This record gives sequence, C-alpha cells and structure tokens, in this order.
Amino acid sequence: MAVTTEILNEYAEIIGQRWHPDVAGDVLRTLLELSNVLQVTPFFHPNLIIDDADDNKFVDCAFAADADYLISNGRHFTVLKTYDFPVITVLTIQALAILLEK
Repeated sequence: MAVTTEILNEYAEIIGQRWHPDVAGDVLRTLLELSNVLQVTPFFHPNLIIDDADDNKFVDCAFAADADYLISNGRHFTVLKTYDFPVITVLTIQALAILLEK
C-alpha cells in the first residue's frame, strides 16, 4: 500500500471528523509503522482526473510508487483506461478480492 502526505492528511481529516483527532493520529502512526506501507513523494502530477480533481492525489501516488494497481470503486477513475501514459491499472474492491482469492 502506498500513501503520500496529501493522502494521509485526507485520512486524518476524515477520521478526525468521525471520531477524534487523537484517533486519527494513532491510525496514521500505525499505518506508517506497517512494513507493507510505502510513503512516496510524487514529483509528476499528470492531472488526469477531471471530474473529481481532488482524487488526482491517488493517481500521483500510484504513479510515484510504480503501483501494480490503484484500488477504487470511484467511477471517475475509469478515465485512466484511455491514457497510454502513465499506465495505471484500476481495480474495484470486488476485483481485488477475486484476485486475492487466487
């Protein structure tokens, strides 16, 4: 799993709104301590998501991490299939579950 500072900030905001900012801090610290979490810094920002520009941070992260997949059920991520570069394969959560069962 790859994250950026911008993604972590969004997670903190959402968790802090639903529970408490202290809980958000604990969750983020725990995420960053996991061996399968990679924090990356994107230097390339292709701005491919037009319908929800705020979600470009996930595209930037996937590209910077050279991720195999970007996992999302967001319909606006389907536009990534129309680009030859950068190649970012989007899977739904359900497709990921099927892939993991193999």
